[in-house]
Amino acid sequence: MLAGAQHNTLDGQLGGSTTWIGTLNGLARIQDGSLSVVSASDGGPMGSVRSLHEDASGRLWIATSRGLKVFRNGQIELVRDAGLDQ
Repeated sequence: MLAGAQHNTLDGQLGGSTTWIGTLNGLARIQDGSLSVVSASDGGPMGSVRSLHEDASGRLWIATSRGLKVFRNGQIELVRDAGLDQ
């Protein structure tokens, strides 16, 4: 999972001491000294994480090779699938 960990990180974002790590294989986070992988069953991004961004409302936007997702209220939701032509 962390083979591509150098790809993109956000440190101490979303009002806490969480480090988000976007990799070539998905998304991980370090929180309270523990590493966890955000899996597909969590709504996690499938594919390569291209970019991470926290907006003024504290939402984490996750641009992946398969679409755009947002983390808010403890959930990851698909905003736009990469296959859409809109």
